Amino acid sequence: FVCTPSAVNEEILRACAAIGVRAAFVASAGYGESTEGKEAERRLVALANELGLVVAGPNGQGVVATGARMCAQIVAPLPPPGPISIVSQSGNIGSSFMNYACLTGIGIAKAISCGNSAQLELADYLEYFDEDPETQVTLAYLEGVTDGRRFLDVARAHTARKPLVLVR
Repeated sequence: FVCTPSAVNEEILRACAAIGVRAAFVASAGYGESTEGKEAERRLVALANELGLVVAGPNGQGVVATGARMCAQIVAPLPPPGPISIVSQSGNIGSSFMNYACLTGIGIAKAISCGNSAQLELADYLEYFDEDPETQVTLAYLEGVTDGRRFLDVARAHTARKPLVLVR
């Protein structure tokens, strides 16, 4: 979980790769959400690809895995364990879903805020949840897609195996 100023994140990813880290969630802002950060985001993804790292984010609120009792996010409700996994293109909406789960006792398996989706996009998370044995239902909050054909193909494949609730 990388929550540092964007100027130091490339160095941090290099250090992570050097010790065998294979994935990182980058919560830091200062990337593609602003015109000035688009080049920094491109460099971050290029470096991650070069290092063999998978990078979620940047500019996301975090990730939750209740089975591992992991709540690595900026706004931290840790919902009770359960069968629903959440992927959200809005950190606040994702946190709202988890807060509601806490209030009602509805169980969550995993949750992730996509942030800018620089390397991984919502369809990638749907593919993961499709294979995840802890996920029985997926809840996705969608603001937009860059590859509509791929998204539709992945969503169709996912719904053939598990229910998908899509909030737009």
